[in-house]
Amino acid sequence: VTENAVIRGIRDERRKHHTMVDAQADADEVLKAARDEILGMVIEEAKDHIDEEQENREEEAEEIKEEREEQEELLEERKENEEELEDLMEDMPIDEMADLKSTQEQIRQEVQNVVNKMHLVTEDINTIKAAGRVEVNGQEWAAKTDEPDGRIEKDAVVVVEGIQGVKLIVRKKED
Repeated sequence: VTENAVIRGIRDERRKHHTMVDAQADADEVLKAARDEILGMVIEEAKDHIDEEQENREEEAEEIKEEREEQEELLEERKENEEELEDLMEDMPIDEMADLKSTQEQIRQEVQNVVNKMHLVTEDINTIKAAGRVEVNGQEWAAKTDEPDGRIEKDAVVVVEGIQGVKLIVRKKED
């Protein structure tokens, strides 16, 4: 009888142990499934990340391509403009180019002469009111001044300091 009790006890213990082994096996399966799911999620996220990076690279490549095309168009336009200028220069006689340079030099010299001479104010200069005239070589010119008060009286002697548009910039001649 005691032997039977011992055998029954061993069987009961085996049944208990078998349940624990089964529970351990179930736990291992759950962990494996969780690991597989997590691994799948990580792989999916990595694929998404790689796809986004690829899209960004493709967009950057497209932008670079567009910029390159724009630069090529600008370069082509510049080449065309240069060719047109070369054609014009070839068509323009050398005498005309020399005359053009001579005329430019004469204009510069006349402007410098106007600046260097003394002139008479024929109408009060008031820079704020944009009024005032100066006689230069028998011609009247609109004038303004950089004097602190912005005024010069009629019949004052002035020196031309420069030309701005169609107005002379003058200052009183110092005694």
